Amino acid sequence: MTQRRYGRCNLRIIHNTEGRLRVQSDKLFSNPSKDICHRFLKDIFCDPGIQTIEINPLLSNCLICYSGRKTTAKAILYRIFKNGTNIKPNGAFTLSSLYRKHCPANNKIRFMRYGKVISNWEVVHELPGRVRMKNPFIHCKKEYCLEIERALHGAVGAEKFSANPTTDSVLVVYDNAILNKEKLINIIEASLDDFLQNNKKLALRAENRHALSSVSLVASGLATFFFPAALPAIGLLVLYTAFPSIKTAISSIMKRKVKVEILDATIVLSCLAINEVAAASLMVWILDVGQAVLETTADKSRKLLSKVLGEKPRFAWLVDGQQEIEVPIEKLRIGDTVVVSSGEQVPVDGEVTYGDAVVDQHILTGESAPVEKGPGDKVFASTVAIAGRIHVKVLEVGKSTTASKIEKIINLSSSFRPKTQSIGERIADNMVLPTLGLGGLGYLTGGPGAAMAVINCDYGTGIRVAAPTAVMASLANAVRHGIVIKRGGALEILPKIDMFVFDKTGTLTRETPEVSKILCTNGRFTEMDILSYAAAAEQRFEHPVAKAILEKANELNVTLPKKDESRYHVGFGVEVGINDYLVKVGSRRFMERERISVPETFSEEINEVQRRGGSAVFVAINEKLAGAIELRSSDRPEAYSIIQYLNERNIDSILISGDHEGPTRNLAEKLGINCYYSQVLPQDKAQYVKKFQKEGRKVAMVGDGINDSIALSLADISISMRGASSVAVDSSDVILMDGNLAKLPHLFEISYNLRKNINRSFALIVYPNTFCIMGALFGIFGLGASLLFNNVCIFLATLNGMLPMHKAIEPEVSYAGENP
Repeated sequence: MTQRRYGRCNLRIIHNTEGRLRVQSDKLFSNPSKDICHRFLKDIFCDPGIQTIEINPLLSNCLICYSGRKTTAKAILYRIFKNGTNIKPNGAFTLSSLYRKHCPANNKIRFMRYGKVISNWEVVHELPGRVRMKNPFIHCKKEYCLEIERALHGAVGAEKFSANPTTDSVLVVYDNAILNKEKLINIIEASLDDFLQNNKKLALRAENRHALSSVSLVASGLATFFFPAALPAIGLLVLYTAFPSIKTAISSIMKRKVKVEILDATIVLSCLAINEVAAASLMVWILDVGQAVLETTADKSRKLLSKVLGEKPRFAWLVDGQQEIEVPIEKLRIGDTVVVSSGEQVPVDGEVTYGDAVVDQHILTGESAPVEKGPGDKVFASTVAIAGRIHVKVLEVGKSTTASKIEKIINLSSSFRPKTQSIGERIADNMVLPTLGLGGLGYLTGGPGAAMAVINCDYGTGIRVAAPTAVMASLANAVRHGIVIKRGGALEILPKIDMFVFDKTGTLTRETPEVSKILCTNGRFTEMDILSYAAAAEQRFEHPVAKAILEKANELNVTLPKKDESRYHVGFGVEVGINDYLVKVGSRRFMERERISVPETFSEEINEVQRRGGSAVFVAINEKLAGAIELRSSDRPEAYSIIQYLNERNIDSILISGDHEGPTRNLAEKLGINCYYSQVLPQDKAQYVKKFQKEGRKVAMVGDGINDSIALSLADISISMRGASSVAVDSSDVILMDGNLAKLPHLFEISYNLRKNINRSFALIVYPNTFCIMGALFGIFGLGASLLFNNVCIFLATLNGMLPMHKAIEPEVSYAGENP
């Protein structure tokens, strides 16, 4: 047995065969989470021949498995002997540090190499595009598994996945062209690391209350009938599982507040005091089941919310000297430079330092057309480079990006804590004193048993669970239909709304433009020539401007000429060969870059187009300007039906616009809006909202621009579209994520159904429990019947609360009728 020194630790070589080396050290391996052990792992893994290291804390030894083709035992021992200080690493790698935050006591810990990643995740089964990995770190940690699923939910290339806390495993089906094992492990560990930093208290809580209360329920039932001597011990277990409710009750009493937990604690403690352990455990189990149902519903809604901004890239191409290397986005730092190519998402907020690209940033800014980006221009995370290639200097990364800030706002909509309490817990809390009073009456008429039977049949416990479940299920229903509800109170207020105030531009008019006119600079090329050449050039694109041009060409039955693919080039605009002509299509900036002059008279005509609120796409043929295509906003096809829907419900519609009198009046008449205001300044929009509210009206404001934000913040309910400015999104209670007003009727339906659902749950609780209370007061029912009635009622009310979740899978109703 050979003995060496690693730092101040004695290290003995106890086994050495080809490919396997086992070493032992009491100080070094007894606790793998210590710094000295972490340093040892980093030193050893600097050798790329090391494949696996397994540490056994119980035996204080370490098994090192290596590839004999890449390294030798002598080289490994030399590295240990030198402590890694005088030996340069043979390659960069990342060593997982999750095990240090939750190191299983006396359990073996394995570290595997996957490319440049050293991790505790062990691949137990693998097929092309499918992998199952295992890690004891997630054992019985449902919160960790949910976080892993949320991370994979938004990862580009992850198609199907599931994390199981019972088997400690994660199964992922993925796209081989986008992801691999190394990237998957990076995604999972980055999400868990971030989760642990932000949820330290949650990470330290290892118990599963629902599982524990289930065990105590079964044990108390068995003990009651077969092992009565075990009841005192099981009673202590029940007391432990009920501790959160008891603690809240004590806190409420200390603060002189009446909370429904006082009733819960009273019935549990009373049952334990008279040795009714099974009854107490059943009460605790029902409370935990209700909480579990609520958490499950909330998690489903969060998963749906994670789709709001779509899949996000997890890796970026970092410029490192003369090469580009793929790195996890979490490792990017401010000042780094990343490369974004055609078809890729921009991973960071930054500034273009080199190259040109056409970027679709509609998801953040609401711009209908892609924008040209060059050196000095800002780009944002989650936007997409449609064409071109750019180098981007990192200015903001991770949670500091604009997209992440918006996503955080959206994710907060799943909390709903204040209004959930107002819907359910407020009712529950208000019923505490009447229930205690009835319990006292029961004590006088039937003794302690009757008193407990009455208290157990309180009205609040069931509605406290059912109402939040209904709200969360309604949220999931809304999100599935493209509606994000940021403020739970909006669902309560919506049925009371009697006036809708609409902004005009981008709200009642579409973001996608339409071709209104074709302008020619001379008689050489006709309007049809210009349209056909522009449509042929834009055939490959899906952005709104291309769609508008192609729709116009289809409408006029224009036959598109064939283009020369060898001369097809995309930059700030499109350059293509058509019928021996060199055709260039793009913006005025593109024409200036190509040194194509714009006649002064034609420039004035274009300026007039812009003054009317339109835009122009220029078309040049053989380096000379041939003409331009005028684009203008168009009415939303669903707008007329929505106004009629509101009119049928006696809800007034008001149109407010900064546009001139003529266009505003025409739109109001076309849509059937009786009252409109034109040439309204942004600050005046808010004054109109105040004016209507002073008249006693409940006002909902629908807008999408930065100039609507003040009015949105003042309205009783504010509604904005996806792609609206971040200020408008911040100011809104409801976001229509696909920018379609046809979602408004579904929003009303969700609100009405929620109120019906809560009323139905209340009925399921009130009527049976009232019957049971009366029976207890007259000595007909005891504690057993009370438990049966109350718990069956809570179960039915909870199932009722989940109904909106099931309705979420039904196809939505379309309200997109055209104006006749």
